[in-house]
Amino acid sequence: MYRHGQLEVMMRSTTEVIGSHSVRHEMYTVICKSGQRGIEFSDARLAALAFLRAPANDRPFVLRHQGNATHVVASAKAGTKLIEPGRLDDTFRAAYESAAIANAF
Repeated sequence: MYRHGQLEVMMRSTTEVIGSHSVRHEMYTVICKSGQRGIEFSDARLAALAFLRAPANDRPFVLRHQGNATHVVASAKAGTKLIEPGRLDDTFRAAYESAAIANAF
Protein backbone atom coordinates (compact mmCIF):
# COMPACT_ATOMS: atom_id res chain seq x y z
CA MET A 1 0.00 0.00 0.00
CA TYR A 2 2.15 2.81 -1.32
CA ARG A 3 1.24 6.24 -2.43
CA HIS A 4 2.30 6.93 -5.98
CA GLY A 5 5.17 9.24 -4.93
CA GLN A 6 6.54 6.79 -2.38
CA LEU A 7 6.45 3.91 -4.84
CA GLU A 8 8.23 5.99 -7.47
CA VAL A 9 11.03 6.91 -5.05
CA MET A 10 11.42 3.29 -3.92
CA MET A 11 11.56 2.04 -7.52
CA ARG A 12 14.18 4.65 -8.43
CA SER A 13 16.33 3.79 -5.40
CA THR A 14 16.12 0.07 -6.13
CA THR A 15 17.09 0.58 -9.76
CA GLU A 16 20.10 2.63 -8.73
CA VAL A 17 21.26 0.00 -6.24
CA ILE A 18 20.74 -2.95 -8.58
CA GLY A 19 22.18 -1.22 -11.61
CA SER A 20 25.01 0.62 -9.90
CA HIS A 21 27.68 -1.73 -11.22
CA SER A 22 26.54 -1.97 -14.82
CA VAL A 23 24.84 1.33 -15.67
CA ARG A 24 26.43 4.77 -15.86
CA HIS A 25 24.48 7.29 -13.83
CA GLU A 26 24.45 10.59 -15.66
CA MET A 27 22.54 13.69 -14.75
CA TYR A 28 22.33 16.86 -16.78
CA THR A 29 21.67 20.34 -15.42
CA VAL A 30 20.45 22.97 -17.87
CA ILE A 31 21.01 26.52 -16.65
CA CYS A 32 19.15 28.97 -18.85
CA LYS A 33 20.60 32.18 -17.43
CA SER A 34 23.82 32.66 -15.53
CA GLY A 35 23.19 32.92 -11.82
CA GLN A 36 19.85 31.10 -11.93
CA ARG A 37 19.15 27.70 -10.50
CA GLY A 38 19.29 24.96 -13.13
CA ILE A 39 16.82 22.23 -14.03
CA GLU A 40 18.08 18.66 -13.63
CA PHE A 41 17.37 15.89 -16.13
CA SER A 42 18.33 12.23 -16.06
CA ASP A 43 17.53 11.93 -19.77
CA ALA A 44 19.90 13.51 -22.30
CA ARG A 45 17.02 14.03 -24.75
CA LEU A 46 15.07 16.21 -22.32
CA ALA A 47 18.19 18.18 -21.40
CA ALA A 48 18.97 18.74 -25.09
CA LEU A 49 15.42 19.93 -25.75
CA ALA A 50 15.56 22.37 -22.82
CA PHE A 51 18.90 23.71 -24.05
CA LEU A 52 17.55 24.05 -27.59
CA ARG A 53 14.48 25.99 -26.43
CA ALA A 54 16.42 28.38 -24.17
CA PRO A 55 17.06 31.77 -25.78
CA ALA A 56 20.69 32.04 -26.96
CA ASN A 57 20.90 35.61 -25.63
CA ASP A 58 20.46 34.26 -22.08
CA ARG A 59 23.70 32.28 -22.59
CA PRO A 60 22.38 28.88 -21.46
CA PHE A 61 24.74 26.03 -20.69
CA VAL A 62 24.53 22.35 -19.84
CA LEU A 63 26.45 20.53 -17.12
CA ARG A 64 26.88 16.76 -17.15
CA HIS A 65 27.34 15.08 -13.78
CA GLN A 66 28.77 11.57 -13.71
CA GLY A 67 30.11 10.17 -10.49
CA ASN A 68 32.19 12.90 -8.87
CA ALA A 69 32.92 14.74 -12.12
CA THR A 70 31.02 17.66 -13.62
CA HIS A 71 31.70 19.02 -17.11
CA VAL A 72 30.20 21.69 -19.33
CA VAL A 73 28.97 19.84 -22.43
CA ALA A 74 27.13 22.65 -24.22
CA SER A 75 26.97 26.42 -24.03
CA ALA A 76 25.94 29.53 -25.92
CA LYS A 77 28.62 32.04 -26.83
CA ALA A 78 28.11 35.17 -28.90
CA GLY A 79 24.50 34.16 -29.55
CA THR A 80 25.44 30.76 -30.99
CA LYS A 81 24.72 27.46 -29.26
CA LEU A 82 27.37 24.79 -29.52
CA ILE A 83 28.43 21.47 -28.10
CA GLU A 84 31.78 21.79 -26.36
CA PRO A 85 34.57 20.18 -28.42
CA GLY A 86 36.56 17.35 -26.93
CA ARG A 87 33.85 16.13 -24.59
CA LEU A 88 33.02 12.46 -24.89
CA ASP A 89 29.30 12.85 -24.49
CA ASP A 90 27.87 11.35 -27.65
CA THR A 91 24.53 10.77 -25.93
CA PHE A 92 23.90 14.49 -25.44
CA ARG A 93 25.31 15.40 -28.87
CA ALA A 94 23.02 12.90 -30.63
CA ALA A 95 20.02 14.04 -28.58
CA TYR A 96 20.71 17.70 -29.39
CA GLU A 97 21.10 17.02 -33.11
CA SER A 98 17.84 15.00 -33.15
CA ALA A 99 15.99 17.75 -31.27
CA ALA A 100 17.34 20.42 -33.63
CA ILE A 101 16.23 18.45 -36.69
CA ALA A 102 12.78 17.78 -35.22
CA ASN A 103 12.44 21.44 -34.23
CA ALA A 104 13.21 22.55 -37.80
CA PHE A 105 10.03 20.91 -39.09
